[in-house]
Amino acid sequence: KCLQKLNLRTIGELTYKTEAELLGVKNFGVTSLNEINKALVNLGLSLRSLD
Repeated sequence: KCLQKLNLRTIGELTYKTEAELLGVKNFGVTSLNEINKALVNLGLSLRSLD
């Protein structure tokens, strides 16, 4: 549901988001962030970095 609030439909769209953007969504916390990061790493992907 949290990702639906961001109107994300694909993993590709998710990779354009930063950790800060995701943590700014209501009811999306560190545990959710860690789960998403782990799943993305398994796919060889990651969230957008601000570097």
